[in-house]
Amino acid sequence: MPGKTLRILLRALLLSVVAGCASPAQQEAARIEAVTTAATPAIDACWAKAQTSPQHRALRPKMGEYSDSPTSAMKINREKATTTEVAQLLALQQDYLTPCRKIAVESAGKVDPSIVTILADSYAGADANYARVISHEITWGEFVTENQALVTQRRAALLAAGEALARALGKPSPQTTAARWQAEAALSHWLRRQQILLQSRPHARLIQCHYDGPVLSCAPFGDDGSPKN
Repeated sequence: MPGKTLRILLRALLLSVVAGCASPAQQEAARIEAVTTAATPAIDACWAKAQTSPQHRALRPKMGEYSDSPTSAMKINREKATTTEVAQLLALQQDYLTPCRKIAVESAGKVDPSIVTILADSYAGADANYARVISHEITWGEFVTENQALVTQRRAALLAAGEALARALGKPSPQTTAARWQAEAALSHWLRRQQILLQSRPHARLIQCHYDGPVLSCAPFGDDGSPKN
């Protein structure tokens, strides 16, 4: 669940910030807590909408309730996606998952570029996995197994990043510009994965994110390059 992403980060930060820390560290921790606390309800609501969508309900026997907990039977399923299931997967990704990811990435942009990089890399991997299952390169079992691995990797990376941020709270960060460049590269890679996944879907809406100085903004645009609402 995307909201869990921010809670993992927040827990890592708060566990590392003790009462004796310097005031700048406490202030930065409070700022990050405010960002994550404000963003989590919107992300959770977005994900709840995805879970109750017709597409998710139809695909649940193959994918499970959550990506991090497919059953053993799901992981050994040798079937490949049917034409109907391919359409459902594309609609789920385009209409439900991508909007939730946009909220999560924008929120991460208010915390630190390293978090943006982790999310963008994970989402690019997820979209690549979707592309493989809809093109029948992999089975349902391989698809859900890879999804589970991606979630596990993302959580571990976020926990490590949260601990690193906690250690750096209140200290100068001369590598901020380089971290933004790395985040921009990860975001560009995610955009390319979206384009590959949705190349056969008419009027596809892609999410493009970029930094303007320290501010990250994301906006949907069409596969023809035009802005989308």
